[in-house]
Amino acid sequence: MSNEEIEKSTAESEPVETSPETAESAQPAESEADVVKQLEDARNKADEHWNELLRARADLENMRRRHSRDLENA
Repeated sequence: MSNEEIEKSTAESEPVETSPETAESAQPAESEADVVKQLEDARNKADEHWNELLRARADLENMRRRHSRDLENA
């Protein structure tokens, strides 16, 4: 199909109108409480991950110190 044919068929077709009611019902409606709950869950998960990171860094630092001490004592 050429560009002219596409433009012609587009111009001939009727525009589809959506009423505001239809547009609103097409989108999932989430209440404020649901959004707040999701935010709390995300923050809790972020806190858990932060704590895991801190523990992993502390474990790594302890391992480095033990290794250094073992080399000095050897």
